[in-house]
Amino acid sequence: SFVLGLQQRWRGRLIDRSDGLLLIFERPLDGLGFALDYRAGLESLGKTHGITPLRARAGLHVGEVLMWHNSDEAVQAGAKSMEIEGLAKPLAARLMQLARPGQILLSSVAGPLVRRAARELGPRGEALQWRSHGRWRFKGMPEVQEVHEVGEPGLAPLRAPRGDSK
Repeated sequence: SFVLGLQQRWRGRLIDRSDGLLLIFERPLDGLGFALDYRAGLESLGKTHGITPLRARAGLHVGEVLMWHNSDEAVQAGAKSMEIEGLAKPLAARLMQLARPGQILLSSVAGPLVRRAARELGPRGEALQWRSHGRWRFKGMPEVQEVHEVGEPGLAPLRAPRGDSK
């Protein structure tokens, strides 16, 4: 499948797909590569099938998580095979919820790390556009976050995220 191919290319681990996709990556740059390719792939699928493309929203954060595998019995009873917990999970979700369609938002931790590594993407990375959207306070998060946006020319909204109650 499309997502599996991207997941393998960018060395991601799919954790959940019940309310969007939740993946973890070894490197922040791999998360960005996945998000850029996912956005472009959805656009291409829409053109191929003559439909309005889906515009995915992405939130990237770097942080510690606890991971564990559920037992076979728990999985058979409906649990996910792998679970993660930690503040990194809801912060990434809040960034994704804040994003406009087609927008990739990064936390104050992920933004600088990804920006420094972007040259590893070659000409594509050098062409990326970056914007800071200021400081945001997210429900349930202990610290205010500087929110950054990254995207490809002509594809990134590069405008303020949509505010919401979270």
